[in-house]
Amino acid sequence: MDINNRRDFIKKSVLGGLALGTTGLIRSAGHIQEQSVLKPKDDARGPAQGVETTAKLLPEFPKFEYRGIIMGYEHLKYRVHDDLCFISVFPAHKYLARPLGKYYMYYAPHDGGGVCLAYADEIEGPWTEYDANPLFNNVWEPHYKVPHISSPDAIWMEHEKKVFVYYHGDNFATRYATSTDGIRFEYGGVAVDMRAHNFNDFAYSRVFPITIPEHSIRYIMLSGGVDRESFKINPPLPGYRNYLSTSLDGHIWATSTIPITPLPPGTDQTGAACYLRWKNRNFIITMGNLSGWDAKDNSALITNIYLFEVDERLQNAKFQGILLDRGVLAPEHSRFSSPCVLVEDNKIHLFFTAGKRLNEKAGYAIGKA
Repeated sequence: MDINNRRDFIKKSVLGGLALGTTGLIRSAGHIQEQSVLKPKDDARGPAQGVETTAKLLPEFPKFEYRGIIMGYEHLKYRVHDDLCFISVFPAHKYLARPLGKYYMYYAPHDGGGVCLAYADEIEGPWTEYDANPLFNNVWEPHYKVPHISSPDAIWMEHEKKVFVYYHGDNFATRYATSTDGIRFEYGGVAVDMRAHNFNDFAYSRVFPITIPEHSIRYIMLSGGVDRESFKINPPLPGYRNYLSTSLDGHIWATSTIPITPLPPGTDQTGAACYLRWKNRNFIITMGNLSGWDAKDNSALITNIYLFEVDERLQNAKFQGILLDRGVLAPEHSRFSSPCVLVEDNKIHLFFTAGKRLNEKAGYAIGKA
């Protein structure tokens, strides 16, 4: 398919029938593609209105049991920074031939270093550090040289029979790399770069396969982004929100400039979200920083994990409550952040980072139906 036909196909198939906003130029895999940008029904920039901060979770939604820290940084051989900024747990046994373990955990420190791998045969571990970390880092010639990369998220792309790992580097772009074995990667390109659309940051992305009735969308990406107006209003820490991108193939993406969820009540920014399809309903699990933190000390951030429900078109987000309250479950940790979901055997395995910003470990909770 030539590039012009591909462009038309993306417009008609990826976004056909959904509310369309303006046409944008989105850089992907080294090419500029003209795409129609998905525009959610409502502007969700502000905090949720008329929602009690004590909202109860849906009674039919699983209750989560906090099981503690499953991996720290203390004994890592590759330890450029005392931090597991963002983790992604991938069921390697379902897709890869002869994996090192049933489960792969991709992680990265935020400041310096690269994307790393650990593996285990049980979800709660013990997790073993891969002996040749990092898999790739912040310098990948001739493709890029950036101050840092982080936030790896792994997904199996069935149509290519490959693992795709999405990651940010620097904060302005979400990139991706591909692999047939989950260890040796080839650079894929830039999936989303929103600087041309008045965004400074667009990072902490997770990608999910999805089926939306009457549409040809195959993948969605949830990213944390902040526009330049928020930088002006809320220094020094930007006002992150969750944004939605859609794709047919995982390479070329169309991105909305309107947040998909509002702020959880009592928070001043949100991001690093994940999508969950559960009992034929659509949920978004996201972190939220509580208002009133000390702007001079990022380590003072206090963060919980919250739950929203969206409709079949991934619109009309409704706040459902606090999913994990670190103040109740683990007050020794100031943050529960960057949730990652794996569903197996009718159980929701919820992974996240726990601890002060830039000094985090991998935490785990389980939800049973």
